[in-house]
Amino acid sequence: MRGCCAPTGGEIPAYAGMTVKGWVPAYAGMTAEGRGRGCAPSGGEIPAYAGMTAESKGMADAVETTQSVAEQPKGAVTRLVTLLMDISAAQMRRRARASWPMRIFDWVIDISAFAGALIVLYVAGATGLNVLLRFLPWTDPPNWALPTTEFSLLYLTFLAAPVVLRREGHVRMTAITERLGHSPRLWLYIIGSALSAVVCGVLGWNTLDKTLEEIQKGAVLLSGIAVPRAGVTWIIPYGFALLTIQFLRMGVNAFRAKVYTSAAEEAGV
Repeated sequence: MRGCCAPTGGEIPAYAGMTVKGWVPAYAGMTAEGRGRGCAPSGGEIPAYAGMTAESKGMADAVETTQSVAEQPKGAVTRLVTLLMDISAAQMRRRARASWPMRIFDWVIDISAFAGALIVLYVAGATGLNVLLRFLPWTDPPNWALPTTEFSLLYLTFLAAPVVLRREGHVRMTAITERLGHSPRLWLYIIGSALSAVVCGVLGWNTLDKTLEEIQKGAVLLSGIAVPRAGVTWIIPYGFALLTIQFLRMGVNAFRAKVYTSAAEEAGV
């Protein structure tokens, strides 16, 4: 269709009944001057979005942003990081609008999740090697394989928990909340996030105190191999600290937005 602008204050019939494939090329192919003129008569100019409603402006801006992001070539390093970290373009745009402390916090969670993925690979490899060497008559399984895989499970739990929480991937009982209205669900979510942050904060503080005590005493964990106990348990207060901050952020985001969503971290930082 030729129509791309509606009279001021009106809806845009040309856009309203068209799919994305139908109207994106027509808009995307216009020059800056053409966008400025829109579909005004040749005798006069109008602002680019003068006749659009707020919803139509948002659709046009979103499509233009999406197209510009899609058109920008990504380097090999960027593609690798995006693949390994599992970060979408929408998440990157939201992080670009966040404060620097929250950007750093998100990267800490991402790096922790990536380390957890590497640990999964290590556990699979070490377990397979241990099983394989048991069937070889001329060698014995390494004595470090079993204890390190056991320690790795502890690391994996507390490295992956923050990113699972950020994605709202943890188990949640919704039998009651689904029957509540918007406002009760919102406040229940905020209160639940606050209480969870307090619990994780207390657990993190106690485990940190215990870890510091183990460092002072030089405690050693004997499980096939001798390992400093603090070298294994430090991951517990680390994970609880990330969970505490994430729970607080989710509650604050929900309180600011005054909207209950299944992924409160997307409401802003």
